[in-house]
Amino acid sequence: MTSALDLITSSMRLATILASGETPTADEAIDGLKSLNDILENWSLERLSVWQVENQVFALTPGQASYTVGPAGDFNMTRPVRVSATSFVRVSGADFPVEQWGQGEYDQVAVKDIGGIPQRLLYLNTYPLGGITLYPQPSQAMDLHLSFDRVLTFPVTLATQLAFPPGYEKALRFTLATNLAPEYGVTPPHSVGAIAASSKGDLKRANKVRVLSAYDQTLQGNSGFAYWQRGY
Repeated sequence: MTSALDLITSSMRLATILASGETPTADEAIDGLKSLNDILENWSLERLSVWQVENQVFALTPGQASYTVGPAGDFNMTRPVRVSATSFVRVSGADFPVEQWGQGEYDQVAVKDIGGIPQRLLYLNTYPLGGITLYPQPSQAMDLHLSFDRVLTFPVTLATQLAFPPGYEKALRFTLATNLAPEYGVTPPHSVGAIAASSKGDLKRANKVRVLSAYDQTLQGNSGFAYWQRGY
C-alpha cells in the first residue's frame, strides 16, 4: 500500500513542483495532505466517485419515529451524505422495503403518529448529525437495515496507508497534482490533467450500478401491464 506522503510526493513531481528525487518540506507535505483530504471529501459528494453501498443494522424503538444519524447519534455511524433507496426493515424474519421520500411529501401527511411497519423514510442531511424519520412509526421491536453511499476515509496523518480499490490511487495521484499546481504557481503538463480526467472517468464507469425504472402502479390499469404507443 502507498502512504499519504508517498502519494503527495508523487503528485508534486507530476505537477513539476518537485524535481525527480526531491521530497516535500514539512509545510509542503501538510499542504498536500489538506488538498488530498479536500479531494476525498469532494468525491464523497459524488455518487459515482464512491464504490459500494454500505448497509448497517439498527434497532428501532417502538413508538419512536425520528432518529439522529452520525457519531454519537441514535444511529452511531459515519454521517452519510445520501441514504440509498434499498433500505428495509426486518420484522420476525420478514423483510419490508422502505421507500425514501422528501420533506414535501412528509409534510403532506396529516396524521404522522400512526404506528405499524415503516414504509417511508425521510433523510434530513443536517450537520453535524443527520436525521431519519420513519412513517408509519414502528409499532413493535424491529431492525432497520439502512443502506447508504460510502463516505471515503480521509488520511489522518502523512504516514496513513491508503487502501482503495483498483484505479483510485492513480486517479488521486493525478487529480492531486492538478489541484496542487495553482498553489505553487506552476502549470502541470497537459497530459497530467488529461490522465486525471480519464482515470476518474474510469472510476465512475466501474461504480455505475444498474437502475430500475419505477412508476405509479395505478398507471397500469387492470391488465397488470403498461403499454406505450410509439406512434407507428
